[in-house]
Amino acid sequence: MKKIIILLIILSNTIFPENWIKVYKDKEIQVWTRKTNSPIDEFKAEIIINQPIQIVAAVLLDIDNHFEWVPDCKLSKIIKQLKEFDFIQYYQMDYPWPVDDRDLYIISKTKINLNNDTITIRSTALNDYPLKPGYIRITEYQSSWDLIKINDVKTKVLYQSYVHPAGSISPSLANYFIKNTPIKLLKGLKKQSNHIKYKEMGNHLLKKINQID
Repeated sequence: MKKIIILLIILSNTIFPENWIKVYKDKEIQVWTRKTNSPIDEFKAEIIINQPIQIVAAVLLDIDNHFEWVPDCKLSKIIKQLKEFDFIQYYQMDYPWPVDDRDLYIISKTKINLNNDTITIRSTALNDYPLKPGYIRITEYQSSWDLIKINDVKTKVLYQSYVHPAGSISPSLANYFIKNTPIKLLKGLKKQSNHIKYKEMGNHLLKKINQID
């Protein structure tokens, strides 16, 4: 019996990570972090955007223009389209001194469920591409976007991510950025979704989704 109890404790520590701790809240954004098996924290963040779900999704799927609103991103592009809404993507991040610039390749897969009024995007790092001079390659990365339709003009956005910055950056500095980056990220997403071009792109996206269904 004692061995069973010990085994259950070990499994619970492995399967169920530490609880989320709220580290930021204002009138529109909330941010939580939690410890992981590495010194780098994981974060999740939430915002409600006064735009239809297809417009917010159109911004996220407009990958070549992510550099316009993603913090510290100077280049974003599609390397390969795998399916209608699944891509291999490449990013270059331009960080202020003394932090070295980073880059990463990711694969992202999108699931659209109009019956549930949800759109999800899951991304993970790819590590089989050649290194580029002048950049430290991020090889540990995973993220998820969850869009939930509240009504025809309002969308709840949940973003969760873990990224190990690689290189010699200290965990304390990395965790500082982790607490602040999602605030800038969600504010950027909100602002970007107000651009008039995404109304047309969102309607086009909705037509594509209906054709697939």
